[in-house]
Amino acid sequence: INHAADSMFFFPVKELSMEISKHDKLYQYSKDFVNLAVQFAKDE
Repeated sequence: INHAADSMFFFPVKELSMEISKHDKLYQYSKDFVNLAVQFAKDE
């Protein structure tokens, strides 16, 4: 029973980290976009 609970917990964690790595590039883009927006706002 313990082993089954462990695998049930481990599986979503693995899935989640895969999702995070997939969205990592997107996160990088959005960070750059925010920086651009901030610079633009400062120039105004």
